[in-house]
Amino acid sequence: MKLKLVAIFLFQFNLYAFSQSLDSLLNEALFKNPILKSSQLIVEAKKNKVIQNSALPSPVLSFEINQFNFDRANILGNSLSNTISLSQMIPLGGKINAMQRVSMSELLLSRNKLDEIQNDLLTKIKVKYFELWKLENEIMIQKENQEELRRLQNSLDLLYQINRTNQSDLILIQSEIAKGEVELINLERKRNSLIKEINFLIGRENLEQEIFTDKKIKLPAINFTIEQFDSLIFSLNPELKSMQSMIEMNKNEIKATEKELIPDLMISGMIMRMPKGMILTTKYPLPMDGSREEIMFGLMTSINLPFAPWSKKKFTYKIEELENTIKSIEYEKTNMINQMRKEVQNLLLTINSNKDLIQLYEQKVIPSYDNVFNAQLIEFETGRVSINSIIEINRMRLMEKMKYYMLVSEYLMSFAELEKITGQNLHKENLR
Repeated sequence: MKLKLVAIFLFQFNLYAFSQSLDSLLNEALFKNPILKSSQLIVEAKKNKVIQNSALPSPVLSFEINQFNFDRANILGNSLSNTISLSQMIPLGGKINAMQRVSMSELLLSRNKLDEIQNDLLTKIKVKYFELWKLENEIMIQKENQEELRRLQNSLDLLYQINRTNQSDLILIQSEIAKGEVELINLERKRNSLIKEINFLIGRENLEQEIFTDKKIKLPAINFTIEQFDSLIFSLNPELKSMQSMIEMNKNEIKATEKELIPDLMISGMIMRMPKGMILTTKYPLPMDGSREEIMFGLMTSINLPFAPWSKKKFTYKIEELENTIKSIEYEKTNMINQMRKEVQNLLLTINSNKDLIQLYEQKVIPSYDNVFNAQLIEFETGRVSINSIIEINRMRLMEKMKYYMLVSEYLMSFAELEKITGQNLHKENLR
């Protein structure tokens, strides 16, 4: 008895441990999915790039020894000159600020891409979860149907013993039970495959970790007009926000490229030591002991000429390239908006039609088939109907129940796709 209680407790504990709602699975995916982690690190990398582009170019330090003899150990003392120079390039015309704006645009684009990937991932998990919910309910009603058929088989066994039915009826009901067992095996196989897909999307290492869906899923209601959906798409859709970020990034790159036509300033400072004196200018004979050491200082400034005709093309054609890229993205964005509007209308049509069909199935279709099946069971006992008629009506009843759960899952999947397009949670209230 104690072992039995322990077994029951362990079963309930495991069921509780594995049973997770859709929200808990989504939250787990936000922390575990490798693609999301990768995208988050890309965002952090772009933050570092913003700081990088705020810094000046690196200075250049050089050391030069001119005309020395390898035969003498004192290379520095026997060379004509030793030079140390330091140079620094200073971008002019606000080039650093322009590059910072480009980096900020890239950062915003990477954040929008992260939102886009996250939105797509969560939608995939929702859709797979609703498919799993449908499969589990199909398995449940298939098992219930098997129980009904086995009870009918027991009744036939009793009738066969008193010669009130034929052996062919028993064989027929047995074949129907066997057919149901095959269907159950196929449904279980699909369920196991779907569980692996959900675990993969979540980012779990154990792809076979069990998942149990909620027994009752409430159907969310929609209280938005087409105009309101248009507003949500424009303001919240992650894909459109990413495309807009790409447009802004290219515009900032155009501004940065225009500033590349402004010259840069190069400042250089130099200290030159001449151990043997100024050989080319000195009035005195060159001493062999290097006693006339001279020190010279120099300062040089220079600018580049990017606006020269032979170098200007590099920047002007790059600006033209970026402008064409912007126009291309704008057309692509317009096409995406139109496509999303079409998808929203189709999804709303599916949701509204399925809503009516679900209510019809709940109130009329399924109860009617249950009543017919129960009535025929009574008539079978009195010999008014054959076993073929009962099996046929049972198949039709099972098929309509399958259709019912398919309609519910289609409703939920369409709602999930609608949330993906709008980029926000639309679950405000419930139908029932």
